[in-house]
Amino acid sequence: MKRKNLIREFKAIWAEYEEHYVLCRIISILYQKIFQFDIDVRAAAVAYNFTLAVFPTIIFLFSLLPYMPIDHLDLKMIGFLKGTIPKNLHGDLTELIREIVNKKRGGVLSFGFIFALYASTSGIMALIRSFNLTYKTNENRGFIKERVIAVALNFLLTFVLLIAFVVFIVGNFVLKMLAKKDLIEYNFTYYLTKSLTYLSIFSVFFFTISIIYYYAPAIHKRWKFFNAGSITASILTISVTNIFSYYLVNFASYHKIYGSIGSLIALMVWLYFIALILIVGFEINASIDQVKTEDSDQEKDTDYFNTY
Repeated sequence: MKRKNLIREFKAIWAEYEEHYVLCRIISILYQKIFQFDIDVRAAAVAYNFTLAVFPTIIFLFSLLPYMPIDHLDLKMIGFLKGTIPKNLHGDLTELIREIVNKKRGGVLSFGFIFALYASTSGIMALIRSFNLTYKTNENRGFIKERVIAVALNFLLTFVLLIAFVVFIVGNFVLKMLAKKDLIEYNFTYYLTKSLTYLSIFSVFFFTISIIYYYAPAIHKRWKFFNAGSITASILTISVTNIFSYYLVNFASYHKIYGSIGSLIALMVWLYFIALILIVGFEINASIDQVKTEDSDQEKDTDYFNTY
């Protein structure tokens, strides 16, 4: 009985705070949305589709690399990816990149372009459906238009990642050159400058997530490009990636149990966490939007009754 009374008192206190504080209302709505729309099931579906999409996309993009006149491009690409994916996936991915970059495959490229163009959109399409479920919106843009949006997002996100790749390489190169010529010392300034490189990775995550939230869902009203959901999702993405990397290196035994397929399992688990974070970030924006809509409707009703 005491436990029930405590729960009842807590709910009463929360209801009082919820009535007066916007943050409490947002948290309450977010809590309801998470359980109402089965966020874990949606994240699993998105992660599965991203797993299907990631390999044809990688094959297509990396098949272009042998045609680029850049020395040691494979090593530079590996160095960049090491800063964005869990450490336990580095070994298998390194071998894959070296094999693809050092061999030109014209046939694979021509077939891979058509296949990757379609297959790589499955992850974005799953996200679009998940976002539409939040607003209970039916997809009315048509199959072709929806695919075009997914392809455009894929190309745009690839372009953003390439920019980050260039910034990462140029930043490290300039920093090493300055240190080599004794123009900068290995002190606080050096590490502060180096942290700017990793800040660019955060910017990539933030910009990419903002693009997805802004253009992917089939809703007519859109929130601001820079929003609370994007900030939260970006911070959680980087944090979860680092924590998951630490777990894989120190505690996990995927390779011992599953052998070479362990990397694929680890990738799927990581993609599940990323999908979960993306959906939670979107739900945060939707919860904030719902609170604003309710307040706006209440103000309209108040103004209406005050006129009579």
